[in-house]
Amino acid sequence: MVCELAQAGADVRLFDIRQDYKGDLEFIWGDVRDYEALEKVTRGCDIVFHFAALLGVEKILNIPLDVLEVNLGGTVNALKAAVRNDVERFVLSSSSEIYGEPRTVPVTEGTSPSPISVYGVSKLAAEAYCNAYARTTGLKVTCLRFFNIYGPGQAEEFVIPCFVSWVARGQPPVVYGTGEQTRAYTYVSDAVNCVLLAASHQNRANETFNVGSAETMTVAGLARLVIEISGNQLAPVYRAFGDGIRSAQREVYTRIPDISKAERLLGFESRVSLREGLTRCYEWYVSHAPS
Repeated sequence: MVCELAQAGADVRLFDIRQDYKGDLEFIWGDVRDYEALEKVTRGCDIVFHFAALLGVEKILNIPLDVLEVNLGGTVNALKAAVRNDVERFVLSSSSEIYGEPRTVPVTEGTSPSPISVYGVSKLAAEAYCNAYARTTGLKVTCLRFFNIYGPGQAEEFVIPCFVSWVARGQPPVVYGTGEQTRAYTYVSDAVNCVLLAASHQNRANETFNVGSAETMTVAGLARLVIEISGNQLAPVYRAFGDGIRSAQREVYTRIPDISKAERLLGFESRVSLREGLTRCYEWYVSHAPS
């Protein structure tokens, strides 16, 4: 995201709590829970892209108050700072987790939200604050609900990098339950493209968009496809829910987005197939894995 903005000629200012970024732009270390720091860093900005969050449904299970403090409180701080500094546009990174187990498939932006994780609750609340600020302050807000974003270098706490790393090391990928849980996995460059489209459409402010892929795959099918790409002779290992970190109560079985609104209003299209995206992830991991 940062690289694409810089390549497009934007004057990028990166505000992040991590300190491992190395790039030719203005980097400011900070925490979104610190309003004063956010107020300073947003001065002179035209657009704020708000991606800061604690994420990972299982990872954050035992820190619900921290999640709300960062994901909701941090969003409120960013909104206040944006308004204080007359920022024109605010783009929120939301999540398909707000839908929970959808009542209809594919899910549209009008589907009633029913989050089953504290992460989903925090993102839904953040959206509500964004919409309230848009109505009361005139700030132009766009909320983007991402569906299973993946790409090279993603942390191994998520399913695709887990499968890729296991298979690359000659270990079978672990699938929980029947493996028939169905998702639409979205390659990172497609997600970034939608973010840029949303930010550049001046007449599409105060809208919410699903950001995903029309291509669907079961978790078991995903594991088999990674194995096929690798050329290794492996087979997935199946485990019952509760045998490890997965819980049946927190599992969503079908999450498929309707992305027609983004296609129609933003000109968005999902360009990278799942096979191509997984191949890029696998090749990246092999070339970057420690010897």
